[in-house]
Amino acid sequence: MKKFRAEKAYMMAEIIYTIGFTLTSTVSTIFLLSKPGMDYTKVGIVFGFFLASMAICDFPTGNLADLFGRKTIYAIGMILLSIQQLLYGIGNSFLVLIFAAIIGGVATAQLSGSFSAWLFDELKKKDKTEELSTVLGKTRTLTSVMAMIIAVLLGTLYVGSMQLLYFMSFAIYFLLGLGIFIFLPENYGARKRGIAISVDTLSYYIKNPALIRVSFFIIIIFSCYSVFTFYWQPISLQLGIASANLGYMYCFYLAATALAGLLVVKFAKKFSDETLFVICFVALGFSFLSVYLYTHIVTLCFSMVLFGIGFGSFMPIYSRHLHGMIPSEIRSSVISLLSTIASIGAVISEILIGKLIDIYNVKVSLLIGIILIASTAIIFAIFGFRTNIERK
Repeated sequence: MKKFRAEKAYMMAEIIYTIGFTLTSTVSTIFLLSKPGMDYTKVGIVFGFFLASMAICDFPTGNLADLFGRKTIYAIGMILLSIQQLLYGIGNSFLVLIFAAIIGGVATAQLSGSFSAWLFDELKKKDKTEELSTVLGKTRTLTSVMAMIIAVLLGTLYVGSMQLLYFMSFAIYFLLGLGIFIFLPENYGARKRGIAISVDTLSYYIKNPALIRVSFFIIIIFSCYSVFTFYWQPISLQLGIASANLGYMYCFYLAATALAGLLVVKFAKKFSDETLFVICFVALGFSFLSVYLYTHIVTLCFSMVLFGIGFGSFMPIYSRHLHGMIPSEIRSSVISLLSTIASIGAVISEILIGKLIDIYNVKVSLLIGIILIASTAIIFAIFGFRTNIERK
């Protein structure tokens, strides 16, 4: 019997998830705008409900992952995510889209931290936890390459409706969740009552100021991604790019995230996490500034590359930074708590950005991104860069 390898299972699952995600992410904003009665403010509200429901459910479901199994909770989340895609596809009213967003937020809360915590503990069983950043970096590269392939195929071969893309995404997520539940082994955190885990998690967070600084980083990253989702598709259309060709534009971002995965593998052991965080934020700042100062197809492509490098590098570094410092018994819970905190900040930014775009224009989202990065630079200048926590 062939020996089970958690790394390969994790990579394969993430690649399949990426296929479903890429099918709809290239058209998500303009697809919602195409629904009857929708505008940027309402799109921002839909995204806000998604993030709000994720924020409300993230911490409790992190506890559930530790209690009832990381694999099980992740599989349930994936099936709920498939339902969200189905409702987005068939929904034609604002309320249905909000309901779909809420289900998607609950689903994403189930996914947050559970699968990477599952991977870490599977590696821990084999004394291979030092390979986590390498696995995450390779996964980032492979998923980015797969997303590029899907985006190119959509641009060259796909002639169907945007609605059909959501139906295909529904089928992929549903089958992936089912497969994970059936075929992967289970692991757990602390088998305590939920309230006990919650108290332990909150106590651990409050007693570690460095974790609070890291949570500030992830709030900024979530908000910057909100900026990205609002500006790149509408500006592409303004520059004369047909909606059928948005997949080609998305490839610039995907190629950059693939490169980011390789860079993380190469430099993760050569530079401190603090240095790598700074590089990520600098890339994000220049990605917004370039398009804001001069809106052109060249600067838009340049912006998407820089954003892909910054965002694509941050997430594997962030995961490594956290997993090695959080006790196994509350790992999913702490990660979910951080996601909850970040989501609360992102809810505000989603609604604010949508409203300001309706009042002014889409470029105001870039200005918000610039302000976020500038605020981060000020915080760094005042409090310094140190984020390390003593490893447990």
